[in-house]
Amino acid sequence: MPDYESVIQGRGVTKRFGGMTAVNKVDFDLRKGEILGLIGPNGAGKTTLFNCISAYHKTDEGEITLNGRQINKLSPDRICKLGLARTFQAAQNFPDFPVRENVRMSALFGKKGVSYAEAERITDETMRFTGMDKFANIAVNDMPLPLQKRLEVTRALATQPEALMLDELMAGLDPAEVDETMSLVREIRDSGVTVLMIEHVMKAIMTICDRIIVLHHGELIAEGAPDEISKNPQVIEVYLGEEV
Repeated sequence: MPDYESVIQGRGVTKRFGGMTAVNKVDFDLRKGEILGLIGPNGAGKTTLFNCISAYHKTDEGEITLNGRQINKLSPDRICKLGLARTFQAAQNFPDFPVRENVRMSALFGKKGVSYAEAERITDETMRFTGMDKFANIAVNDMPLPLQKRLEVTRALATQPEALMLDELMAGLDPAEVDETMSLVREIRDSGVTVLMIEHVMKAIMTICDRIIVLHHGELIAEGAPDEISKNPQVIEVYLGEEV
């Protein structure tokens, strides 16, 4: 038996698109209280695995559990209510509504049984936590990319997740914005939310992740602490190019 508690566990996770296997018999554990990085070359199957976990795609084989309960046969909304939220590579906000309305909708959609008054409280607290309270009345279409990404994180947190999946949150950000986002991810973990993140910004992955798993051609090729992954010959060959 493992000496840690898994929030999300995958065993033999497989996803095919026609004759192509995008994710092939992948085993993984997201341990309670950690930041787990998921890296690999473009086309390695990272976002497909995210989509399988969140039921955006249905798995062809294998099992995914959240706190011991199988979720890969549930709908995305049901999985969200059970405590799993995610972001997307391109922020999926409601562009014609102001920030506050975006967050309130997520608070109402999240954990089952949230009243309107409770959703208002969650909205206020979550926006203060991420710093989006300063932009409450601004329409999403009027915000730059970094704020749209932060808003999507805010909306995900407003569903009150136990685990949060971040898909390339730092893509397109400048170095200062990357540093700010790294701090936010740490604060999210420290608040009690376990994090699984896909990221190509190696500074972020190697600095804030407790562990890293590596996919290549849909298969898990390495798993370990950042210093182990940075020195792994196979990971260097297929992805990093040099020791980080």
